[in-house]
Amino acid sequence: MPETKEAAPKLAKGIVAKGRTVTVPSDERRIAGYTAEGKPVYQTVQRVAAPGEEVELPAAEIAHLRLAGFLVDPDAPAVVYGAGPRFGHQA
Repeated sequence: MPETKEAAPKLAKGIVAKGRTVTVPSDERRIAGYTAEGKPVYQTVQRVAAPGEEVELPAAEIAHLRLAGFLVDPDAPAVVYGAGPRFGHQA
């Protein structure tokens, strides 16, 4: 019986929103353990993307993360943030 390969999901890019982080898989792999036969079992290393960084994930995940507010929605108007209050000693 021939193996059928599933099509790779379509990838899309997004920008991490201010005040959020997103954990994404990297190309790096490390040994996570060994089988009973002594063969290594590999695990993909995760990296944390900080605000303003670009991430590449499957398009469905990008859409979900935009709805949840973790990624900047390019179609939405930009949110203006203030500098915030300043605390400290005033002369």
